[in-house]
Amino acid sequence: EDWWFDYDRDVGGEYVEWRPCDAEQVYLNNGEPQEYFEKRMKRLYEHLERLPHDHIVCYTSWGVIREVTGKDEVRNCEICEVSMEELRKRMGGVSKL
Repeated sequence: EDWWFDYDRDVGGEYVEWRPCDAEQVYLNNGEPQEYFEKRMKRLYEHLERLPHDHIVCYTSWGVIREVTGKDEVRNCEICEVSMEELRKRMGGVSKL
């Protein structure tokens, strides 16, 4: 299963850039709308909940780290430790299967 967002696969149709472009930023990929990101994070939480391991390593970008840990200031590939109990609280019990 693909865990990343792909505009053409997941949304389709004509893309309208919604991210800042006032400093002539160039984006390599179409941006992921918030609702798609939230759905993808829910699937990630559910997947992690089902794993039978005591320790899990996720190698990911700052946006996912920020979502999973609740930290506002994180860097790409920063090492953060989060317990499954903390993840369940962040998901409000949604990830309990």
